[in-house]
Amino acid sequence: ICMECGFCEKHCPSRNLTLTPRQRIALLRETKRLENEGNFTLASELRKGYEYFGVDTCAACSMCKGLCPLSIDTAQIALSMRRIDPPAPELAKKIYDNFSTTLQMCRAGVSLEGIAGSIITQKAISKITEGLHGVTGVTPYVPKTTPKANRYKLKNRIKPTNFEKVVYFSTCANRAFKPNQGYDDDRSLQQVVESLCNKAHIDIIYPKHIENLCCGLSFENYDDVHERAVKDLHDALMKASQNGKYPIVIDHSACFNHAFKHMPDLEINDISEFLCKYVVPHLDIEKCDERVIVHKQCKIKSLNKSQYIEDLARLCTDHVFNIKSFACDGFAGQKGFFTPELNKSATKDLAGEIAEYGATLGVSSSSTCEIGLGESGGIPFVGVAFLLDRCSKAKK
Repeated sequence: ICMECGFCEKHCPSRNLTLTPRQRIALLRETKRLENEGNFTLASELRKGYEYFGVDTCAACSMCKGLCPLSIDTAQIALSMRRIDPPAPELAKKIYDNFSTTLQMCRAGVSLEGIAGSIITQKAISKITEGLHGVTGVTPYVPKTTPKANRYKLKNRIKPTNFEKVVYFSTCANRAFKPNQGYDDDRSLQQVVESLCNKAHIDIIYPKHIENLCCGLSFENYDDVHERAVKDLHDALMKASQNGKYPIVIDHSACFNHAFKHMPDLEINDISEFLCKYVVPHLDIEKCDERVIVHKQCKIKSLNKSQYIEDLARLCTDHVFNIKSFACDGFAGQKGFFTPELNKSATKDLAGEIAEYGATLGVSSSSTCEIGLGESGGIPFVGVAFLLDRCSKAKK
């Protein structure tokens, strides 16, 4: 039903790298036409090329849907293709079965990379891995802004003087990694959220066995594993919230979106929404002079919840700017490591935009996006909770 109007192209992160949504649909139509005419050789070549041009470099951000007059979500094409014979299904199962160990290995790997970076510089590590990725196509790229390992131990924070409770599901990415190492606050995101909740007199309850939990987004190409991950998290959140009695907050917007859609029976909040609704009313906030550029993660934009992060930034400073040079940064979870050219292409104008605004800090609600944003933009990008904690005190 695509009319090929091209409205979708403006927001596509791969538009200057490979194909736009309109072009992807046109290419699939042409492939089907060739197959119907019996030209299977050329059709096979097109399908082979489409793997990179239409699947690997699609961020699956669904930003195209918002501009399409017919609300076509071309991301669903890539997602459906990724589910066809996904690689190493047994490995995916083993990773989930040993999820805590997997995160420990991630932390160890990041720590080793940090040691190597301290010897030959982080910039050299990035150059080496960029070269290896260019040669092999599979070796992960290590950005200069790769965060440090997060070894903070999570435990419930409960005080008899507090008057509210929240169930805090900290995502696997945020449990494994600290925020952007270019920022002068070395705390983990969990410590910052705990600090804010302490000021607001809110108890924090972590789901039991959180080290084994994942929202399922990382396993969405593997139906059986994905279903288990979603069910395990749902059961843990239901129990921790006493069957939905307490609100739930998730500290990564992509994971929030995934849980929000798969668990409609629970009150699940994105980190920015939670801070606005539950924490800010109990704080005294003093504005700072920081010039802040706001990254609105694509999934919260699709849910019409992106205003919360901007509202938080404006509570903390009078100098707030929204990113206009792209709609999605293209980091897309692991693609920033395994298809880094997508992120680099999507954010190629970010540094110029930051210079134009004179921005000194970026805020986001997606720690993985923050890695690519920090590298492309040349300034630290951190969770918006850091800015709010810095500018606030408990209400007197």
